[in-house]
Amino acid sequence: MEDRARVLILYHSGSGSTKMVAELYDMSLKGYAVHMSLADSSFDYKRLEEYDFIILGFPTYHAAPSESMIDFIHAAPRLAAKKKCFAFTTCGLYSGNALRIFVKLCEAKNLYICGSVEYRGPASDGALLLPAFPFMFRYQKNIADKIKADTDQIKRLIHEDSCEIRIPKFKLSSIINYPNKTLGKRYKHRLKVIEQYCSKCKKCITHCMRKCWSM
Repeated sequence: MEDRARVLILYHSGSGSTKMVAELYDMSLKGYAVHMSLADSSFDYKRLEEYDFIILGFPTYHAAPSESMIDFIHAAPRLAAKKKCFAFTTCGLYSGNALRIFVKLCEAKNLYICGSVEYRGPASDGALLLPAFPFMFRYQKNIADKIKADTDQIKRLIHEDSCEIRIPKFKLSSIINYPNKTLGKRYKHRLKVIEQYCSKCKKCITHCMRKCWSM
């Protein structure tokens, strides 16, 4: 596959961490024909066939892929041939088996995830359930080196002839997390903006796929 391989980065982002990682991937994959797109209802699924490699990113909510990303994959048609892909997720505390669940969903659509990774950073999962601890608004210390290593892996995958799906191992620790996951899904309260972290850019209103925000 030539250097100008066509790469599509498809992502859903909640608090913006997933989008930031997607943008860093875009910057790191110079030399390829990279396009970025939101994974939303306006996406033309026919475009999936146009690319040599697809990167899929989503936030983890309650130890599972975000509902918006799950809906997006469910609505996708099954591709005529296997398509090589890479997946990443962002989480504030714990991703559980989110990547494992996602890889299996994608397999049914002939989107073969050949590699996957998680990143810890500012997220809208734990921040909704816990007090505003400072560490929940920071990225993991080694995230720059981690993204560099992961994009190097993506470059190798792009040029490999094989298309082997890699399903992450089941995390037994997710069983311990089950009560927290169940209670978290049931916990409801009014969303609010933490004023000291708000830049008043209104991007949360403009880009929310589910139209949850208003002035």
